[in-house]
Amino acid sequence: MDHTLAEKIIARASGKASVTPGDIVICQVDLAMIHDSGGPRRVKPQMEQLGAGLWDPS
Repeated sequence: MDHTLAEKIIARASGKASVTPGDIVICQVDLAMIHDSGGPRRVKPQMEQLGAGLWDPS
């Protein structure tokens, strides 16, 4: 059976041959972004609490 693009991306990021809806996986994140203008203001306190910084602040 063919997989959706999302399933293929998640499978690759989790190191699994395939995933299906309902699977719980741990993925290696290589890109994260926020689209709305309020996102950074909401996420910054959580990032600071975790001791994490922005990958690319540009």
